[in-house]
Amino acid sequence: MKTRAHQIAIVAIILFISFFCFPVQKIYAQTTVSLCVDLSVMIDSGYYKPGEDKIVLRGSFNNWSGMDFMLLPDDGKKGNYCGLFVLDSPPEGKIEYKYTIVTPDGREYWEEKPNPDNPEYGNRVLVMEGSEMSLPVAYFNYGKEIRGRVMSPDQQLRADFLQARKLLEDNHPALYDYTPKEDLDELFEKYYSEINEETEETDLYHSLSLILAKVGCGHTKLWLPEAFWLQFPDRFFPLQMIFSDQDVLVKGHYGLEDTIPAGAEVLTINGVPMDKILDDLLAFESADGFIESFKYHSLDQRFPLKYALIYGFPETFHITYRAPGEMGSQKVELLPASLSMVESVPVRGNELSLRETEGKKAAIITINNFSYYAEVPMFRAFIDSSFLVLKEKDINNLIIDLRGNDGGDPWCASYLFSYLEKEPVPYFIEAYHHYEDLAKPLPLPENHYSGNVYVLIDGGCFSTTGHLLGLLKYHKLVKFVGTVSGATYTCTGNVMYVPLENTGLILGTARESRYTTAVQDMDPRQGIIPDYIRPVTADDLAEGVDGQMKFVLELAGE
Repeated sequence: MKTRAHQIAIVAIILFISFFCFPVQKIYAQTTVSLCVDLSVMIDSGYYKPGEDKIVLRGSFNNWSGMDFMLLPDDGKKGNYCGLFVLDSPPEGKIEYKYTIVTPDGREYWEEKPNPDNPEYGNRVLVMEGSEMSLPVAYFNYGKEIRGRVMSPDQQLRADFLQARKLLEDNHPALYDYTPKEDLDELFEKYYSEINEETEETDLYHSLSLILAKVGCGHTKLWLPEAFWLQFPDRFFPLQMIFSDQDVLVKGHYGLEDTIPAGAEVLTINGVPMDKILDDLLAFESADGFIESFKYHSLDQRFPLKYALIYGFPETFHITYRAPGEMGSQKVELLPASLSMVESVPVRGNELSLRETEGKKAAIITINNFSYYAEVPMFRAFIDSSFLVLKEKDINNLIIDLRGNDGGDPWCASYLFSYLEKEPVPYFIEAYHHYEDLAKPLPLPENHYSGNVYVLIDGGCFSTTGHLLGLLKYHKLVKFVGTVSGATYTCTGNVMYVPLENTGLILGTARESRYTTAVQDMDPRQGIIPDYIRPVTADDLAEGVDGQMKFVLELAGE
């Protein structure tokens, strides 16, 4: 008969063996995850066959194998395959995974580095954030090789075209505001049908850009990858241009030559009249409500790049021009500028300043942009201190220079507006996410301004700046000077940028509802028209003066 001591020893031995000699089962938290993948491009390209092929989820949670986590067609969205899965969350709280296509004969096609930020294998990464998660629809990243063969160039272009169309139709909140759906669909079908063996990457860029220009959204546009510009990095148009009052004027030179004087009117480039060049370039420019002043400003900023997209990279440029104050024309041959020279000229400024005029009769606030998303307190402190100075010095004429201000954070623009309003009024017409308080009347700040206000504007005033100008115009709070703004009281927002899988073209598309300020009966196709129209002139450029500022200073009593 075993003694009590013997029994305790046997139990201890059993516990020791169980704990140290057998693996201890890990207990993980579980998360219910809803995932969807978009296979529409794969289906349209003939690389996924519904009813035959299968799409499964594989990852670190199932040893990257098996068919247990299968996605099924989503009845509500053609081409979408979805699944609701219960996944174990490891101690570090994240898993890695990919989508995999499995054909009837057992061949497997894994995604090709769907997450470039995750090195080596490029797996997707999911950080578990709760007991239930619903992920946005992902696109299947299949690279250029599928079913054991390389896609032909025209198949790659067709796939990218379909991907771009899908992105727009699934995300853009106002795709048919300015062009009816049937008309836009007709354009999609037309340009898709024209893709063939002779089609090149730039042809796809042109086709998609022509379609995007019909959307009427300045935030929605296409960019070519850097490799395109590096084909001929030393063959770009060498002149800085400005499009003013129907004339194309020379603002300066990118290169070292200064053969053509500032203020000269350019008549032809390599034998093509400027009217024809402008028509060609403007057709590809996107703008809110097709507002032309924004399109012209876009050409101002990057004319050498825009020119290269249509006319290529000439080795020399033959220019016909008319010098300021002269009747006859002259011809000159210019060498091209380099890409680095073109990119060295910034397209937007960062000035945020207050200064008094020499006669102390006016003050000038210059705001080149409202993009202080991470620095809103700093921007507000600048506005507070500026209007405190105006009050302490009793300055009754204020000039606000917003030329070239292409927008930014509504929290910044609305704060400036609160100092100019006569009584508390709302900024936005409804409570948009993150901006709910801007749909309420904005309280008047302590040093609210009641003097005369002149606002300098041009075609570069876009997005949030258009909102601000629309409100100022609607409430008749200021006098506008300059040229028509590039935007107005409403626009779409929250842009996402997606590279197309094969060409690397980058599509930027809005994906949230319109942001509209609290106004009524204003035309969304019309920028803010100045009370005093004053374009940049040839004399301004020739003399090297800011004629618009000089003009508004005279209005303010200088």
